[in-house]
Amino acid sequence: MNLLRSLLLGCLLFVIGTHLRGQVPGGADAGAGQGGNYLAVIARSYGDSVRLRWGPGNYAVWEAMLERGVTVTRYQLAKDGDLLPLSVRRVGVPVGNNPHRAAPVAAFEAAGATDDYVAIGGQAIYGESFLPAASEDGTSAEYTETLINQVKESENRYSFGLFAADRSWRAARLMGLALTDDDVDPTATYLYRVAPVARVADLDTLRRGFTSIEVANAAPPIKIPDLRASFDNRRVLLSWDLAISGQYYTSYDLERSRDGLTYEQTNDLPLLPVVEPGRKQIALLVDSLPQNNVPYFYRVVGLTPFGTPGPPSDPVTGMGLDPQTEAVPTLSGILDTDEGGAQIGWNYPAGEASLAGFVVLRSNRSLGPYEPISDLLPADARFFVDPAPLPVNYYRVEARDEYGRAQTTFARLHQLDDETPPAVPTGLRGVILKDGQVILTWDENTEPDLLGYRIWLANSLTDEFTLMSNQVLTGNSYVGETTLNTLSRNLYAKINALDLRGNPSALSEAYTLVRPDTIAPSAPVLVSVTQEPDSIVLTFRQSRDPDLRHNLLQRRPAAAAETAWETVRTYAPTEGGLRRYVTADQPVGVPFRYRLLAEDLSDLQTPSRSVEAVRPDNFIRPGVERIAVSPDRREKVVRLNWTYAPADGQFTHFDVYRAVPGGATRRVGRVGAAEATPGRRGALAFSFTDGRSLQRDTQYEYRIKAVYQNGAASPLSEPVAVNY
Repeated sequence: MNLLRSLLLGCLLFVIGTHLRGQVPGGADAGAGQGGNYLAVIARSYGDSVRLRWGPGNYAVWEAMLERGVTVTRYQLAKDGDLLPLSVRRVGVPVGNNPHRAAPVAAFEAAGATDDYVAIGGQAIYGESFLPAASEDGTSAEYTETLINQVKESENRYSFGLFAADRSWRAARLMGLALTDDDVDPTATYLYRVAPVARVADLDTLRRGFTSIEVANAAPPIKIPDLRASFDNRRVLLSWDLAISGQYYTSYDLERSRDGLTYEQTNDLPLLPVVEPGRKQIALLVDSLPQNNVPYFYRVVGLTPFGTPGPPSDPVTGMGLDPQTEAVPTLSGILDTDEGGAQIGWNYPAGEASLAGFVVLRSNRSLGPYEPISDLLPADARFFVDPAPLPVNYYRVEARDEYGRAQTTFARLHQLDDETPPAVPTGLRGVILKDGQVILTWDENTEPDLLGYRIWLANSLTDEFTLMSNQVLTGNSYVGETTLNTLSRNLYAKINALDLRGNPSALSEAYTLVRPDTIAPSAPVLVSVTQEPDSIVLTFRQSRDPDLRHNLLQRRPAAAAETAWETVRTYAPTEGGLRRYVTADQPVGVPFRYRLLAEDLSDLQTPSRSVEAVRPDNFIRPGVERIAVSPDRREKVVRLNWTYAPADGQFTHFDVYRAVPGGATRRVGRVGAAEATPGRRGALAFSFTDGRSLQRDTQYEYRIKAVYQNGAASPLSEPVAVNY
């Protein structure tokens, strides 16, 4: 059992810190919320058998398992995908020889000679001390580390025991943490239960472990997806998605190849990848390369907690790169040539073996983008001629090594002699807002050496235009202010452009901006209001401002001062004179206020004074028309039908009158408003049956009057005759 000094010290802190603290088969989060007082169980089908792995959530549960073991019970839930009866599902079948517990120490000694993980598991269970002996030098780093780890003896035994079980199926079986169920039905779905035999003291919240599996589902674990590699100087960084592979594997092997056909494993101990900071699901592994400039192939193999490897990942390839030189070229000067070109010169230290050559870059802006204007120049080149430079040039020189990595000079500006001004800007347009803000835009010039623009304003075309800002505008817009308190309705704007040499273009044509109107129109005048029996007549004089849009005649109930004004008529501007408005649609007896509102083209408004008008009530309401009358001699009655639309909500009833020709008219009945039924076109339908003292072969005349609550009434209708 004396294996651990070389093995444990190499991986102790790394394993505990990155993989096994609290982790058990089924995931580190299994049993969360129980404080670790649980058994986690996982299972995998191999078609003709099922392998089970379980693990305790903490050392106390593990100690109880070691004392008396666990029982494993199997329940069959379904067959061929069909759920079995409850009476069958309740029957538990012991799996193997219960209880299952750790093998004797002799079994570990025998198997540990060929399996290091069996030795680690046996040392975790039976070893007198799980840690290497301390150095006699009490001040050494090894001695200090050993003393610190001895404080956590139990936790270390627990963590390394689970680690060994994850890595070796033989170790897991000998430690009482795994078994194979060979007596399975390939068409069945099983539920397995694992429970400690011994009661765990002070762990009342201990939960048994359960897992279910469909035996027919024997698909192999996935290969690690999307493996990526980044090669550097004698080193490679490998990364993949741990959120996916972590569902199948507990550790990994790294394999390397020179030809992509034959791979060799590079690790002696299991690899537990580091998690990338800030990206918890990305695994990172680093490997040293035997040499640079030689292609290597890498792939990763995941190892399941059932002691079987998964398929290898797709390989990635690359090679290490020699360190990049720190030498940087410097620009020595830029000169104009007689042919109109520009000669760029630079300095660079001699003797740089990795230098492949130089590339000259150019842009018309200091921040780029820069484009190459030369091919790869020889390593001994120290100047280059740009045959067709731009009006404005920013040059850089890159020194590139054999891998294409570059060290670049700072940019340097070079301009050709230029006395040609830019073109006059076009497309000037703009507006003045109601707060006096002036907004102008224009089409951008296309000259590569353009510096910007200047804006000039004046209140009159005969005035001198004033420069609005000493700063050159670099965009194609301008925002400024102007006064609105002026008799000048218009504002005039011009623009010109400047290049980097300061050459100004001519001023553009003047663009006219109209200042917004801030003066409301003059008030219209209501001259008189006349109240007639059937209408109201208003006489008024409109506003006559030159920018008048219209006059609006408005009204609202006098008793509702907060009600919005209702526009009843719109009048176009006129030259003047009195206008007259007659309305008969105002309800009688209800006072309304009227006013005239003038509105100009800038939406400014001015109201006239308001006046009150009431339409008098003559208490005469509309009469009843179109009465249908028919005799019914069998029933000895006369039936009347009519329709009526009440003038207002105070209508109460009808009085029905009857007379014989030349005789007196007498009331024979009353029909209330509640007896109405819906009629045509919004009117109400009414009916009356007269069976009062009728005599055969007698002609009768009927008339109807509508009566209202406020005393108003309609005239008697025209008589309707019927021969009974």
